[in-house]
Amino acid sequence: MTEEKLAKPIKKLIDLRVVIDPPRLTYSWYPLTMEQRAKELESWAQELEEFFRDHRSQDRVSINVEKVIEEVCNLCNSKWEPWVEDGITYCANCGIGIERSN
Repeated sequence: MTEEKLAKPIKKLIDLRVVIDPPRLTYSWYPLTMEQRAKELESWAQELEEFFRDHRSQDRVSINVEKVIEEVCNLCNSKWEPWVEDGITYCANCGIGIERSN
């Protein structure tokens, strides 16, 4: 007798990002529109690239690694989206019924 596989949501690391926070940004950020903020960040990013090239800047820069974690189906690895039909819950991507917790 074969054991039927059932779907269940699991947490999975799907991406990694390096986030660099510019110094002093929070002090001058509030009066700006989103477009102005984007220009400021683009300008700062260009300066940061130049800094990495010449190593002369003394500004403290915070660099962090962010883990992007999502719930995915353990069988099809698609983003977890439950689908209910006739009182039974399935994975909306692969269509396999979910594992019931006791």
